Amino acid sequence: MSKTETGATAVGLPTRMGMGALGGMGAASVCHPLDTFRVQLQLDSEGGSNRVYNGTLDVAKKLLRNEGLVRGWYPGITAAYLRQWTYGSCRLGIYSFLLDKQRRAGGDITFVHK
Repeated sequence: MSKTETGATAVGLPTRMGMGALGGMGAASVCHPLDTFRVQLQLDSEGGSNRVYNGTLDVAKKLLRNEGLVRGWYPGITAAYLRQWTYGSCRLGIYSFLLDKQRRAGGDITFVHK
């Protein structure tokens, strides 16, 4: 890490990419169960009159009771984590790195440069 003009410590690209990946994985941890519930409700509505679920909270309760937390709410979470580790780290890490580089080179950053 190096020092900036103001004396603050600059964060390097690998650290920025790691923080972007961890942030994306945290978001995936929160959003993944909601996506799972949505898919369950969509599949349930295809069955016609003999529906299993009565809404989002009912899906959450029944999946937790019948499948458990990991198997019920987080099926396929490893794929979501892998996506965030690759895509999220590159997108957020490189963007913030290039944004800082542009700030150091020219001061104000226009919308086009962002």
